[in-house]
Amino acid sequence: MSLYQRGAITKEQVLAAERFREAFRLAQLDPLRAPDLERVPSGVHREIMPGVVALRARRQVQATIAGLGGISRTVGSCAWHVIGLEWSVRRWARERHGIAPTTAVGVLIATVAMLDAIYSGRRSAA
Repeated sequence: MSLYQRGAITKEQVLAAERFREAFRLAQLDPLRAPDLERVPSGVHREIMPGVVALRARRQVQATIAGLGGISRTVGSCAWHVIGLEWSVRRWARERHGIAPTTAVGVLIATVAMLDAIYSGRRSAA
């Protein structure tokens, strides 16, 4: 059962998390899960530059993470790893912070609440 179905977060908070995840994807910040696109069949090696959409999305993700207090803050790290990279809460808690999974769920709830506040204009910094 999701946090939304349990009533732990609102629909607006779900939408804020989805907005961050979409920007993260557009920014191409997740690890490449496909063959190396820099290789072309002719054997010529070329550098692929991110497009305008990706650059705009990167700026949005950077601004959002800054609004959460930075990647070194717990909520910024949670947004990056759990929402952006789609790690499980359990994995993030174990690998990044060594906190209990139940505490990590609370951090995720706080993170999506802060994302909602940032995106709705109610809060610009953590």
